[in-house]
Amino acid sequence: MLRIATLGPSGTNHALVAQRYMAFAGIAAYDLRLFASFAEAVAALLAGDADIILQCAVHPETPETLGRNFRQLFAIDSFITDSQELGILSRKGADPKGRLGVLLPANAAYSDLSRWRELVNVDSLPIIGEKLLKGELDAGLTYTSYAAEHPQLLQVEEVIGSPRDVWIIYGTSPLGASGHITGDSNSAGIRHIRTLGQR
Repeated sequence: MLRIATLGPSGTNHALVAQRYMAFAGIAAYDLRLFASFAEAVAALLAGDADIILQCAVHPETPETLGRNFRQLFAIDSFITDSQELGILSRKGADPKGRLGVLLPANAAYSDLSRWRELVNVDSLPIIGEKLLKGELDAGLTYTSYAAEHPQLLQVEEVIGSPRDVWIIYGTSPLGASGHITGDSNSAGIRHIRTLGQR
């Protein structure tokens, strides 16, 4: 059974998109392994405890994931998709300019964060949601679904939406020859680029 490693905890966009990617690939039987960091996911892959890794291209660990391991780890696929809706949520009755939880630097430009006195860098969006619910943050850039699930505690201050991010799949064997592009020359993106070139 295919073992796919990505960022946890349960409920991350990485977990959601991993499941979406498996459905797109037509792979029904797989073992989704969630890790606290991509360094741990890479260690599992290199130890033979995972077969592939899925990572968002804008995740803060992405440059190090491939940069540190480029002789052992190879990008073998990529795709584009949106994920869960993001927004800035606040705790009802909390300091409106207090502590904002955010995933830095990945989400730093999604909104004007200068409104808050303190930015707290948090490792994943579900952890931001949990810290909001526990009262450890006044506000957080996380999934708007937390406010829908806990309307007595949280409110949406700003809807950001869901960026259509690039996602990368890594394996331990390179695909294609040096200097060649590995991809679908008839993909939706290439077809769109051809259309633009015909204007």
